[in-house]
Amino acid sequence: MGNKELYPVMVEPYLDEVEELSREGYNEKEIAYVFGVSERAWRTYKKKYEALSAAIKAGRRKSQKEITNALYKKATGFKEQVEELVAVKDAQNNIVRHDLKKISKYFPPDMGAIRMWLNYRHPDKWGERVLDRQTEIEKVREVYKKRESQKWNALETARALEIEGVAIPESLRLELAKETKETITTLESNSIRIVLPSELEETSEG
Repeated sequence: MGNKELYPVMVEPYLDEVEELSREGYNEKEIAYVFGVSERAWRTYKKKYEALSAAIKAGRRKSQKEITNALYKKATGFKEQVEELVAVKDAQNNIVRHDLKKISKYFPPDMGAIRMWLNYRHPDKWGERVLDRQTEIEKVREVYKKRESQKWNALETARALEIEGVAIPESLRLELAKETKETITTLESNSIRIVLPSELEETSEG
């Protein structure tokens, strides 16, 4: 079966799964691998079939919204029901056991999240510096080239981007979350706005 026949059989029936993988932070190379499609064929399908391109973009938008909401929550502080061990004492004030109970716990605003939110939402007023958009994209590309050659992990890549003074791409934020088991990283950033992977692709195609 040639590549031209793969889309209606191996991709089109699973566009919901494509969107979900995109939302979870998988890049297009990884998604293509999941569906057994070559990178070249995947790029062709994306240009030819609007539904595929739309599914990828929809997943990214959902991911960005979830992370933005989580960042706002962390920047403003929040209450959450958590389970904690509570000591139970007898009449003589001796601890006799510990019971697991749900309690409402307040998490105060996080300064790193506040800084990131202000830089992202109000760069003109709070951003440390504003980079030309094209310059920012080129810097991200250069860092990713070094990442590939030097086998950097997500944290090392994020630090390199910070040194360059550019934003951390959305896909890298998701990698960081997976590495650290946190939704939002607390890395200090000189970023002004998020550089989405789609913008890098559109620039390279142009």
